[in-house]
Amino acid sequence: MDKNFYSLDNLGLSLNFAKDAAKGFFLPDFFRHQDFVHNSGLLLNDISIKLKNQEYKPHQILTLEIPKTGLTTRPGSLIEFADFVVLFAVICSFAKKLDTKLPDNVFSCRFNPNYQSPDQPLFVDRDILLLPAEQRRKLKFFEQWYDAWPAFELATKEIIDSEKYRYLVISDISAYYENINHDVLKNLLIKEHYYHQSYEVNLLLDFLRNWTTPLPDG
Repeated sequence: MDKNFYSLDNLGLSLNFAKDAAKGFFLPDFFRHQDFVHNSGLLLNDISIKLKNQEYKPHQILTLEIPKTGLTTRPGSLIEFADFVVLFAVICSFAKKLDTKLPDNVFSCRFNPNYQSPDQPLFVDRDILLLPAEQRRKLKFFEQWYDAWPAFELATKEIIDSEKYRYLVISDISAYYENINHDVLKNLLIKEHYYHQSYEVNLLLDFLRNWTTPLPDG
């Protein structure tokens, strides 16, 4: 994104993304964060000033015990909504540069697989902050993940028809995101010049460190 990540326009866009993603919070907000939305002019302006002056600090997360079957619980957490908005602002500032690093044969984790085509933006903002609930349910901020499915199927068929490969390997890395080394991540983001300013990287790492519970083995 060409604008500073702390601009009011970008924070407004991030508010839309955060509001949609917050539906997956362990503890749903009864008001669907409409109190924040109603005062977004003042709140986003305050956040923008703090980010511009590099004074924004992440809030402490709220730890929860989430009920499970069998009368047991599992640990959970709740992020301050303002932090969630800022997190999306940082993500938006990185995403366009990082997305260009993904090869064409990567179909998952793409915000909009067709964004390099004419009139196809990487992010889709439909400005639905205060629309009625029925209309909000009909709209999505990010392009649907299954938009890439036809291209994925076509590429798979072409690979099979080529008869160059005899085996298909399906794998998964257990707890991949939980075990990413933060120092390595920081060095990669700065070293590879994905972003020219280090403040966004440091802010992202501040969030991750603040939201992480260290294990005994480090």
